[in-house]
Formats: sequence, C-alpha cells, structure tokens
Amino acid sequence: MSDYLLDGYTLHYLPAPGGYSGYNPQRSRAEMRTLSGAVTMDWGVVEEDVVLVLEAPWVAAEEFSALDARYRAEDPGGTPRRYTFQDADRDYEVEIAGLEGRPYQHLRAGVRLSLRVLSVME
Repeated sequence: MSDYLLDGYTLHYLPAPGGYSGYNPQRSRAEMRTLSGAVTMDWGVVEEDVVLVLEAPWVAAEEFSALDARYRAEDPGGTPRRYTFQDADRDYEVEIAGLEGRPYQHLRAGVRLSLRVLSVME
C-alpha cells in the first residue's frame, strides 16, 4: 500500500523515490531598521506558504486523469476544491496548486503535482 493518499485516492506512482518535498514550513519574519535601532516582526509559521511537491518520471494515464479531474474540480462558489492529503507522518488540508505532465505513449512523463497546504490536521 502507498503511504500517500489524496482524498482517499491511493497514489500508486507518485511520488517516485526521492520525489517528495515533504513538509518544511519556514518561519515568517522581517527585520526593519528604525531611527533608533531595529525592530523584528515575527509571524511564526505560516502554513499557507508551504507547497508540497510530488514528482515522478512517469505515471499511468489513469492515475494522471484521476488527479487532473481533482485539479479541475471546483466548489459551488467557483473556488478550487479542498482535499485531505495523507503522507506517512500527518494529514493536511490542501488544494491542488498545479499538475504537470506530458503525454508519452500510454503514460504521462515528467509528472509534478503541487499541493498548497491550507492547514495541518493534528
């Protein structure tokens, strides 16, 4: 069984070994100079800035089509649909930010799936 699920759909080909960026949030902060010194502004970890990337040299056309249907799906208000993504460590609420892949025979080659993290589920 795969360790990666998107809204209950098991990803069979994504990611390839070494093709998962993982969850690596960065702290958002800025340092600003003032007349008398400096001020540091710290917003902590902003999850919405994190994009998970899954890549594979090839994916079966059926899996790519299933992902493409999810990528194109919208909520009734016309906003991108939200999904639950599960990796080996945690669950996330995500939206599909991008899906790339070029046709190659009965496959899709050079596949890259980008998921924008909306929240991390504890």
